[in-house]
Amino acid sequence: MIHISFGIDDRYAMPCGVLIYSILRTNDRDFSFHILAEKLSDESKALLEETIAANSKNSKIIFYELNDKKIDNLITFAHYNKTIYFRLNIPELLPQNVEKCLYLDSDMLCVDSLNDLWDLNIDNYALAAIINNITSNGKEARRLNYDPSLKYFNSGALLLNLKYWRENNCGKDIIKLIEDNANSVRFPDQDGINYILKGKILEISPKYNLYAEVLRDPNRLFKKIEYNHFAEAIKNPCIIHYANDRKPWHYEQNYPFDLLWRFVKEKSPYKNYPLSSYNNMTFENAEAEAKFRARNARNQSKIYRFFKTAPRKLKAAIHHLIKGEEKIYKAEFNIEKIYDRFAA
Repeated sequence: MIHISFGIDDRYAMPCGVLIYSILRTNDRDFSFHILAEKLSDESKALLEETIAANSKNSKIIFYELNDKKIDNLITFAHYNKTIYFRLNIPELLPQNVEKCLYLDSDMLCVDSLNDLWDLNIDNYALAAIINNITSNGKEARRLNYDPSLKYFNSGALLLNLKYWRENNCGKDIIKLIEDNANSVRFPDQDGINYILKGKILEISPKYNLYAEVLRDPNRLFKKIEYNHFAEAIKNPCIIHYANDRKPWHYEQNYPFDLLWRFVKEKSPYKNYPLSSYNNMTFENAEAEAKFRARNARNQSKIYRFFKTAPRKLKAAIHHLIKGEEKIYKAEFNIEKIYDRFAA
């Protein structure tokens, strides 16, 4: 039995259901799905249950209604709402005899077997995860004032050693760190996890949390360090992560892997759910929405984009003059192979 947990609200119930459907279609295993939510509607629960019953004989789903006052006042902004903190409650809420659990963000798609990931030995670690950004990883660690050699990891897919978390009160320590540093954290839950658990995180292949941004341009060229990191994951991805605030259920998004997500949705019990607009996103509060609208307007400005990219382009030009042109590589992916897994 593979244990997988999600932290959602009604806004993310549909993407979570599509993700669960994709897991069941690409894995011949029994699963226990743990849904951490606050006031999830009966309709959302029913459709999640239907998704599992229609695609697996022995898998099950368990709902946990959260009422954790400790996270009510933690910082939220833009598309980072309260649900980002639900993952910190997993060790406390799941049965004590469950000692390992895979946490997944709901804006993901599973396209291959999870067996190798689940079978990893993490007895000596708090969790396993992918590093967050191969080109700026050290900068994020230095921002949090710890040794860059310990790396900075993405919190979207976490293979959790629940026994370690319980014995070391990890969740409480992470929440306390976020409370004490509300004005400086950039990615609240992720910063807390990285700082408190530094040195106790096992790095895994990016195939288990492959950013859709990496896949959006089939003709994208990579620097050598990026190519060495991503090439095999792009060729054989397992979990695709639509990590930024533009999601595949926003009809404005029409990149190949956004269309793949919609293809899977149409095969699932959520096929009748309409797409939404990026410009009609819902927010935790008015302040978060105002910040989002201002940032979106700014990012659309040609002047802003020019000054944002100018330093990087200047640096590349100087590097080219001094050291010559850096070799670039193209990573191949076969999206048709993934479509075939869901076509039947």
